[in-house]
Amino acid sequence: MPDTLAAYPFFSLAFDRDANPTDPHEAQALRAHLRSDPPAHLVVVSHGWNNDMADARALYEALFRNVRGRDHTLDLVVAGVFWPSKKMADRDLIPGGAASVGDGSEAALRQALADAEADATPEEAEHLERARVLTRVLEHEEAQDRFVDHLRTLLPDPEAGADAAPARLRDLSGHELLDLLAPDDLDDGDADMGGAAGIGNPLGKLRAAARNLLNLTTYYRMKRRAGATGKALAGVLDDLAAAAPDVPMHLVGHSFGARLVTSAAAHTEAARPASMTLLQAAFSHNAFARNYQGTRDGDFREVVTLKRVRGPIVVTHTRNDKAVGYAYPLASKLAGQAASGLGDADSLYGGLGSNGAQHTPEAQSGVMVAAGQPYPFRAGTVHNLLADAFIADHSDVTGPEVAHALVAAMQADG
Repeated sequence: MPDTLAAYPFFSLAFDRDANPTDPHEAQALRAHLRSDPPAHLVVVSHGWNNDMADARALYEALFRNVRGRDHTLDLVVAGVFWPSKKMADRDLIPGGAASVGDGSEAALRQALADAEADATPEEAEHLERARVLTRVLEHEEAQDRFVDHLRTLLPDPEAGADAAPARLRDLSGHELLDLLAPDDLDDGDADMGGAAGIGNPLGKLRAAARNLLNLTTYYRMKRRAGATGKALAGVLDDLAAAAPDVPMHLVGHSFGARLVTSAAAHTEAARPASMTLLQAAFSHNAFARNYQGTRDGDFREVVTLKRVRGPIVVTHTRNDKAVGYAYPLASKLAGQAASGLGDADSLYGGLGSNGAQHTPEAQSGVMVAAGQPYPFRAGTVHNLLADAFIADHSDVTGPEVAHALVAAMQADG
């Protein structure tokens, strides 16, 4: 008998940090269930910034409890993806967020580096430990340069395409990069630590900049990992589609989990999901764009043009989401762009969960509605749902209105 989640049959699909399935029997069990007792719908859902399986499971439980409340007659199976994304508080999701709230102490920086080691390979952990030693002498430019060089080893390969970090993150000298990443909207009154610890102090701001850099390297590592895990998931989806071709498949992703399921859709060979719902997606608002810089399409443009998703693509977005709303502006800052309008719909570096899909001819603007009200979802359309009234922050994605939009996307199968 399968596990249950919100009274639905539930199967886990877990991957390690190298995007390998941790237990191939999980997919086999799901495939066997779809063959023997095919449901009306299969929903494959992925969490975002969360390496705690209990927390991810709690998110799935809360969302699908509201799905059941929306329509208890739905016959569906839920497959929950579990992948080792770094666990971070919402304010930490903002590169600079946690480092800008008053603690520029050496202890805070050293603890952040130690926490990062828990998700590191042995080689990465060695670089993080060497960086931690340098925090004691970070006032010296040479130490700053060496500190930054150690953290740069954690970044994706420069040829990683959509997963690559901005060039200046690699090219600036270490001390120049830390100067650029230092909080610039704080004064001495923001620091309650006093002396060298507070970020109103030059050394405190320097340490805050070092934490910003650590957050940013983590951000790009998780972006790469989400893409790689999605590519691995695509093979599982193809296998499931072959085993149960008459069962509509629906993809749901939150935060970087939205990037994961989009990557999965992009890499499928046979599976054609019936819908895809992206909840506060932490990737570019130009992901589905056509010719947005005059010379190139978005990295996932072919998901739309090749109809990798045969039904609607639904994108929730709100400027209440500070995690997505500010992560991309920092990339803009690194790219040397003007500060005005960073992260908004006109910025080159804006987040899907903040602005919805931009420069995408197939996109239509809409508003998230109360449960029970209709949606005009259509196949071949990217529906941007402004969710200011119902999504208060990056992690607020399990409410009845979100569940209603998800069910509406499922029932709009094209």
